[in-house]
Amino acid sequence: RVDTGWDIRSLLTDPDPETAALSALADLENGATSLLVTVGGRGTAPADLSRALEGVFVEMAPVVISAAGTTTHLDAGRALAEILAARGVQASPGSSLGADPVGRALRVGAPADLTEINQIVSLAKSLGIRALVADGTAAHEAGGGDAAELGYSLAVGAEYLRALEARGVAIDDALGLLDFRFAATDDQFVTIAKFRAARGLLTRVAELSGAPSAPPQ
Repeated sequence: RVDTGWDIRSLLTDPDPETAALSALADLENGATSLLVTVGGRGTAPADLSRALEGVFVEMAPVVISAAGTTTHLDAGRALAEILAARGVQASPGSSLGADPVGRALRVGAPADLTEINQIVSLAKSLGIRALVADGTAAHEAGGGDAAELGYSLAVGAEYLRALEARGVAIDDALGLLDFRFAATDDQFVTIAKFRAARGLLTRVAELSGAPSAPPQ
């Protein structure tokens, strides 16, 4: 959620930047309020991200990056940073570099590499946006049930908080750099119950982490 209500986020995965730009504008004109852009892999190449976001007011519509293929989280984030610098604007609140090294490792079956976190956090802070996401859909797509997805997300989130704390980031600042993402299915009542459970669990994690103020319910 954002302070003004539900954020309707459109997924952009088209490798053709012109087609991606048309899709982004059409979605934003028809009710979407933010964009989740796949950068690298089968999505938009980092060098084409500017064209894929042509016409999108990135200072108004939040943009969240999802690195794929051989594109690193840092390279994808830098591509977004270059767009903001070229346009001379600040990213809209709610934007994120969307780095999830643990989730990416799970999807490709490799050890998680947290070595980029320092640079990712520095870049996110310079842009005034979020840096990391504990993406529960990685567990969901691997066959995990709702409880497993919640447990996985909490474990990943705690790992990222520890990594940030080890780098001297205060807990409140660390929480402000971190997003959580969960799968929604056509079983709406179970999905709603999972989201409500997640909010309570995340609040408890924040309390146990020593946050002066817990996230709002």
